Amino acid sequence: MSDQTLTPRLLTVTTAPRSVRSAGSFRHFLETLTRLLRRRRDRAHLSELPDYLLEDIGLTRADVPGRPPVGEGWR
Repeated sequence: MSDQTLTPRLLTVTTAPRSVRSAGSFRHFLETLTRLLRRRRDRAHLSELPDYLLEDIGLTRADVPGRPPVGEGWR
């Protein structure tokens, strides 16, 4: 085999098809969105708990975040 026939084969084997790359990107987007929504839900639940229950889990009212700063929920 010459180098000309090896190069295209290697590129097609090691380079993922566009559909696989975009599926990974979409999966990453969904995971990030799910994490954001879960944190938002958890903050809402914590803010609704009475002080004695927060104390049971080792938190105070000051530890419970209100609205996160802009962009904080994406981390």
